[in-house]
Order: sequence, then structure tokens, then C-alpha cells
Amino acid sequence: NSPMTFVSANATQTLLTKVESGSSNNRILGMEVVTSATGASINLTQFDLSANGTTDTSNIKNIKIWYTGNSSTFATTTPFGNTLATLPSAATFSITGSQGLSNGTNYFWLTYDINPTATVGNVIDAEFISAIIGGTPQTPTTSAPSGNRQIRAPYCASTPPIIVTGK
Repeated sequence: NSPMTFVSANATQTLLTKVESGSSNNRILGMEVVTSATGASINLTQFDLSANGTTDTSNIKNIKIWYTGNSSTFATTTPFGNTLATLPSAATFSITGSQGLSNGTNYFWLTYDINPTATVGNVIDAEFISAIIGGTPQTPTTSAPSGNRQIRAPYCASTPPIIVTGK
């Protein structure tokens, strides 16, 4: 069976709601990798990304990529590659791993944890620069979709009402 072929890649950013300081696994960017409908699986081994558009990269920690196969529903079930505890000194970074691709559209998700001390009102963002697929660097059609996510303060936890009984 001959190997599948790379068809296209694309970045999406459909979730633009605010993110809470101190929160984990905030979806920042969707990355779709489309392969031919037939052929033996090939591996995706690296994503080259950027935090371009982020106000202050020190607000970000634990940068991760998740894989959901042919499902377009975000989930944190299957990690791809290594977690970056912090961004390197530059806003551009790579995450390496090895994921056999399925025929058709494959969905990957870039997430950030937000530092508890993150500045409220700052924004976080990302750009999908390229991926190494079947040993060949591939560039997405759309790498930096419009939009970003703003950091907000945590909501106050509700407390049960105090009920006073007696005479």
C-alpha cells in the first residue's frame, strides 16, 4: 500500500471567549492537517508555532498540543509531543513528537495554561507556521487566523447563604 499524501493544512481560531488567569488547557488554535483519502499512514513529527499577537509571553505556561484524530471536537485525551513549561526567549517555538495521521482531516489543538499572576486585560494568541509531515516541511494555507483571547480575573467562588435561625 503506498503512503497517503499531504493535501493541506490550516489554522483556525473559533473560540474567542476570555480566559481566566490560573486556568489550564485553554484552546488557542486549531490546526487541521488534511491527507489523501487513501494510502498508508504517514507521521507528523513537528509543529513550528509562534505566540505572535500575545501581549506578554510570561502570561503563558505549559504549552501543549492535543490530537483528536478525525474528530473536530476538542479533547485533552491524546497529547502530541512534549509540553513546553515556558516559552523560550523568542516567541517562536517548536513542539516535536510523532503522530500517525488518519486519512482525511486530522485535528490538532494548541493549548496554553495561564499563569495565576497573568495581567488581566492582556491577550494571548498563536500562529501555525509549519509542520513536518512525512519528513517534509509543510506550510498552512492560513497560519494566523484573526482573533485572540483576553485574560480575565477568576470569578469569585459562590458561598452558601448564611441562614440565621432562632427566636
